[in-house]
Amino acid sequence: MSVSDQIMKGLLDGAILGLISQEETYAYEITKKLEGHDFPNISEKYINTRMVKSDSGGPKRKINN
Repeated sequence: MSVSDQIMKGLLDGAILGLISQEETYAYEITKKLEGHDFPNISEKYINTRMVKSDSGGPKRKINN
């Protein structure tokens, strides 16, 4: 992955998180908003994946007592 691809991925993730933090929304709505801000063609599947990862709260860990 090239540096410009990594930068675009980081910008895209930040943009998705920014949109999600403003209001509850669906992937297709996020896709339309990103297209309006000149982001390249992004699939709803990619956005859904990013939404699930941001909602998961990180890896689950088992705590032994």
